[in-house]
Amino acid sequence: MRANASQLVLIALCSSCVAPRADIIPRYGSFELEGSFGAADSSSGSSAAIESSLEALGVSDADETFAPRVDLKWIGFHLSLSALEARYSGSGTTEAAITIDGDTIGADVPVDTDLDLGVSNVVFTFDLFPGETFEIGLGLGVALLSLDLKLQEQASASSVQSDGQLPLPMLAGRFGADLGRFEAEADIGFIGGSTDEVDLQALDVDANAQYQVWGSGNRFAGFIVLGYRFFETDGEFDDGDSQVSLDFELAGPYLGLNFSF
Repeated sequence: MRANASQLVLIALCSSCVAPRADIIPRYGSFELEGSFGAADSSSGSSAAIESSLEALGVSDADETFAPRVDLKWIGFHLSLSALEARYSGSGTTEAAITIDGDTIGADVPVDTDLDLGVSNVVFTFDLFPGETFEIGLGLGVALLSLDLKLQEQASASSVQSDGQLPLPMLAGRFGADLGRFEAEADIGFIGGSTDEVDLQALDVDANAQYQVWGSGNRFAGFIVLGYRFFETDGEFDDGDSQVSLDFELAGPYLGLNFSF
């Protein structure tokens, strides 16, 4: 039995309804870094809470970087993957002694600082209140926080370096609005955890507005994206024989395109 034209159209429409929507979103933003960093020998009993501000270390300026994101949406389910890696460098002065793996740079020492900070997220949410215009969803995810900080004394070859990757569980919420050619959404993630080696809390907010510039509907269409990313983390973790204390705030606007399929 051959399907007539109306049946083929109906099948095509139903397939588009149940097929996942994929959003490929290359983004470019300027992210300013604020906060503090400290480290001390774990066995000495001293505290890593005596920190040097990032401004004093010379790495508080904004960094312009690529921050891609991919979204898959299907019948109320949303899977988001995003990455952001910012690099900072500068010269400054330590405000407190920093000890990492037996190497120490004292307080009030001029240093050259290089800092790479990365945040990668995988978030899955389900719409508790789905709708054609507004959506509210909750879910879970994992954030991978990567840190690579190197301090080099300007007057000698002495240096200290801390690097590592910390996977952290995340509770996530998503709020979306579809107003025709205009869409908006905000993703909020809270990270908190404590083990024998890690005690960290973090807040991650990614909000954007999108305007459709070509195509019809929300598939096979293109959008201009304007958004703002905010990531804040505070806590302590073990790095070898040292206890590292950090308080970072990474925030800034971004501009991008959304290719929706």
